[in-house]
Amino acid sequence: MKKQRWFLLCPFLEGTKEFWNDLSGVKMKCLFLMMSFFVLNLSSYGQTTVNVNIDYSNVESVSSYHAGVTHTQKSIDWWGNANAIASAKQLLSSVTYFQNQHIMGWGPGSPWPDSTVVDPANWNWSVLDDRINLIRDTNGEAVITLCACPTWMHTPSMNGQTDWSKIEEAPTPDHYDDFAHLCAEVARRYPDVKYFQIWNELKGFFDGNLNRWGYETFTDMYNMVYDSLKAVNPNLRIGGPYVPMDTWSTANISHPSNLSGVYGVFDQRALDVISYWLQNKNGGDFITVDGGNDNKDGVWNTDAFKASQKFVDLINWVRQQPGGSTLPVWWSEWYGWPGAGSVSSYTREYNNAVMASGLIKSIKAGYQNLMIWGPQGDSQGYSYPLGAWTDTEITGGGQATLFYDTQKGLNDNFSNGTQVYSTAVSAQDVISVMATNNKVMVVNQLDQQVQVAIQNTGTTVTLDNYEVRFIDVTGVDTQVPTAPTGLAASNITGSGFNLSWNASTDNVGVTDYGIYIDGVWHSAVNGTSTTISGLADNTQYTVSVLAYDAAGNYSAQSSPISVTTTSGVDTQVPTTPTGLAASNITENSFSLSWNASTDNVGVTDYGIYIDGVWNSAVSGTSTTISGLATNTQYIVSVLAYDAAGNYSPQSSPIAVTTTSGVDNQAPTTPTGVVVSNITASSFSLSWNASTDNVGVTDYGIYIDGVWHSVVSGTSTTVSGLAASTQFIVSVLAYDAAGNYSPQSSPIYATTLASSLADGTYRLKCKASGLYLNGNNVEWVSVKLASLEETWGSQKWDLEKVSGNVYRLKCNWDGLYMNGNQTANTDVQMAALHTDWGSQKWTLEHVSGTEYRLKCNWGTNYLHGTSTSWGTATNKAYDGSNYQIWNLEFVSSTKSAKIEALEVSDVSELLVYPNPVKTGVVTIRNLKEDVQRIAIANMSGSILRTQEVNGAKELTLNLRGVAPGMYVVVVEGEDSVEKTKLIVQ
Repeated sequence: MKKQRWFLLCPFLEGTKEFWNDLSGVKMKCLFLMMSFFVLNLSSYGQTTVNVNIDYSNVESVSSYHAGVTHTQKSIDWWGNANAIASAKQLLSSVTYFQNQHIMGWGPGSPWPDSTVVDPANWNWSVLDDRINLIRDTNGEAVITLCACPTWMHTPSMNGQTDWSKIEEAPTPDHYDDFAHLCAEVARRYPDVKYFQIWNELKGFFDGNLNRWGYETFTDMYNMVYDSLKAVNPNLRIGGPYVPMDTWSTANISHPSNLSGVYGVFDQRALDVISYWLQNKNGGDFITVDGGNDNKDGVWNTDAFKASQKFVDLINWVRQQPGGSTLPVWWSEWYGWPGAGSVSSYTREYNNAVMASGLIKSIKAGYQNLMIWGPQGDSQGYSYPLGAWTDTEITGGGQATLFYDTQKGLNDNFSNGTQVYSTAVSAQDVISVMATNNKVMVVNQLDQQVQVAIQNTGTTVTLDNYEVRFIDVTGVDTQVPTAPTGLAASNITGSGFNLSWNASTDNVGVTDYGIYIDGVWHSAVNGTSTTISGLADNTQYTVSVLAYDAAGNYSAQSSPISVTTTSGVDTQVPTTPTGLAASNITENSFSLSWNASTDNVGVTDYGIYIDGVWNSAVSGTSTTISGLATNTQYIVSVLAYDAAGNYSPQSSPIAVTTTSGVDNQAPTTPTGVVVSNITASSFSLSWNASTDNVGVTDYGIYIDGVWHSVVSGTSTTVSGLAASTQFIVSVLAYDAAGNYSPQSSPIYATTLASSLADGTYRLKCKASGLYLNGNNVEWVSVKLASLEETWGSQKWDLEKVSGNVYRLKCNWDGLYMNGNQTANTDVQMAALHTDWGSQKWTLEHVSGTEYRLKCNWGTNYLHGTSTSWGTATNKAYDGSNYQIWNLEFVSSTKSAKIEALEVSDVSELLVYPNPVKTGVVTIRNLKEDVQRIAIANMSGSILRTQEVNGAKELTLNLRGVAPGMYVVVVEGEDSVEKTKLIVQ
């Protein structure tokens, strides 16, 4: 077929610049229609002409784009050329917002401690520190990708060794918590980093048996990491699932999806990962994916420019998924270059044009973050796919590349919040276009020159082969603002009035409003109100308003209103006050309030009338009337005055009766009684205030139906209570006359136990469920093991030192648990040394039977492990469940059981009531040496214990003890006294 050449013959173009300056009306319309219809393929001259029209009345999208890069192993490293490094840093700081760094795998270098060091807090992070400092130095917003893990987390045979060589392996499920712990340590190390991506391309999660990604197990690990990061800082922004978006050239594959286009067919398995993650994640702040516009099988269905439609179709699909409609979408490794193989096989100009065109589509589609993989190129600027600066390891490196100019132009002109306007292009396959109000980005997709005419700005440029250019334009704004509405006049006087109206809207922005009086322009203001003055009195004026924009466009005038100025003498009366009401009525006074009146000039005062007689005047809308007789009805009304002395009619009257001299009305019952801050001997009380015809003065507190105290507010603290005891609490209200309300609905409050009872316990690590296991050899480490109920090595006697400080003696051998002042050292067994702080442990209560054990020698805590027969250590407080221990009671230190012997009925003890029905029993006549009282059943099992501490009388709480025969056991230093007790 012979190639056709098309020419546009326009004789009236002959000549001249004057023609373009005068181009309007029929000429403009004719020219645009003709040029839009024909693409001038002037092949013989090597140039094509394309027409672009920008519709400034139509915002196509508002950009959420943030320019970004993903650093790889080499990126402005400290060992490079000093001048190249300085130059590259300057370029990096001006071209990006987000900077992503993988901490392992493709990162700058993995943490590499001694193979025996498992705790990431003790690893050497210096290489990652350098890279994060680079991001800080170049004003980047850091993103850390938490990917790859030490070999011991995925290969059991490594047995704790830290080796990062297998980046394609994922942790095994039993090490997800270890990986989450590692990620939390990263977040703590870099507290200024707010963005984290979890894992990378689901490496290690492909299930060969199912022939798909194991998105269930990945999401399990993601959720554990997400929770651990949010525990460090709930304001962190966390994303996933970071899945590669594979496409194929044909649907003849094992898992084709319905999502396809000119580029090929999306793999359903990748889409399934996103769908499952959206529905099953514990939380997420953005969606992250990666990949390029080429196909997995290396076959192209179209050219590279059209293939970037893949980015558009994916985000549109995400927006239709449950849970995906509003989450920001990131492309964490954006490979928008021409395709498979080495990018150096193409010219830099072609590479740059393809990437620029793809970025235009991606920004318009709504991606929040597009991070270019590998910003540091080689000596020619090539990288993977295309660098922003040349290699900093060579002399003369660190220089801007062609793609740097593209990235900087996008960052400077199309970043988050920028309005992008709709464009019409006469030849879509020739150029790509994106426009703001003052900048147009144009990409030449041909290997020849192209002339671009931006019709409505009068701008024409010639682009070289594959050139990317940012053109300065000023949009020709022809859209008029909307007409103002709601025009109203107020404060009318003899010479002027105030005007106000609702704001107009405009495609660019309203700048001013024009005021018209009787059809003639009067003045302009930039707000939505003004004052008109200098008018004649007693004259009617017709007023309207219109709106202007910066381009000089103006709206239609608003609907006009008529305003008549007042005569020289103000004779218009204010409106009558409404809403008159009385409150706070006493025997000799009451309060009054009402709604404000209006006036043509302004209200100045209000007059108060009592029984038709003027009483007083006030300037506001409330007052207090006093000096009245008791138990008397008064008729009250109000009127309004203005400055001219005009006054309104009196308001509708109301009747108010003062109270009698004796107040016999009780307050309302308090509600909302709440108990909080419960301790072993006290709790806090609060309630809602009562009301009264005169006023509440005090509140009475009742404990177990007996008056306890009185307070004037709505909260108090009740103290001096018995530990482990339930109390019934209620509140009533008093007024000044001594009237009191009914008591509030009762609530129950139970004080906490005063402290742990001496006894034998097992210590169970909350994080792992393993038990603390002692040894019968001095200076041997304390281990953790599964529960063995018969082992004395898992039973520990708590010997109280003072307060919440205890020694822990192993029941097996009598050796004591011995801590250390130095963090991350083993806890060991030792003989008793009463003066050693290392053998004294402060029990810090967490909740229920859960405690932390803090060594009194230093500030470290007893720290467990997830590995059976792992070593317990001293470690600084980290808030983890490895430092929380469940104290499981085994038996009393003094006696786990009371021998089931006959109990003599003869005893000096006085136990009453006996039999007991109330759940509380009192024991008197206690000897001075009595240390503890216990309640045991007839088989000898102890049900209740109470320390005596020298008291002569003690009350025991038996609530919850089943009816039956029991023994009261009173233990002294050298004797045990017993007596029977019957619970009914």
